Amino acid sequence: MATEELLRDLFSKKHYDGIVNFIHYTELEDYKKIHPLLIQNTDHLVFLSSYRVYATEQHPITENAPRLSDVITDREFLENEKYSVPKAQCEDYLMQECAGEPWTIVRPVISFSSRRLDLLLYCGKDALKYAERNQEMLMPETVKDYTAGLDWAGNSGKLIANLLFKPEALGEAFTVYSGHGLTWGSPVSTTLA
Repeated sequence: MATEELLRDLFSKKHYDGIVNFIHYTELEDYKKIHPLLIQNTDHLVFLSSYRVYATEQHPITENAPRLSDVITDREFLENEKYSVPKAQCEDYLMQECAGEPWTIVRPVISFSSRRLDLLLYCGKDALKYAERNQEMLMPETVKDYTAGLDWAGNSGKLIANLLFKPEALGEAFTVYSGHGLTWGSPVSTTLA
């Protein structure tokens, strides 16, 4: 794990042109402790958020679309959801308290590769556990009509890399997605290379 001590040691030896921060912070305060250390030691910080921050109020979804934390009033959800809400809180921190610093927010869709496959609400490890037990994975029927935000990790990586060191990307949020859209219920025919 990238502790503050480990990062201080790393940064004492070298300044980095760019840092892509893949760490998920379940608490905003944890990110607030690390952010100054990251931003002081790079020319461009990319904060990895997620397209899962978006609500469904706007179609097509754009970077300025409402986020779940903007529209949901259920206090239990807002206090206990550990992915989209903390991502949005970190985004708000960057936009409100760190304006003018060299950061970019990136909201990738679910990425897959030969080492990763998340299925809607389940991570790939969960899918393997269900398969090993020969159990069905239950999902809400309504999600079959949701657009599947899924992209090959290689595409996502290239799109993120393309944003690095671009002055026009500083202080902005970008959804990283190659643009292929299917619903979760769409039949898919693929050939693995």
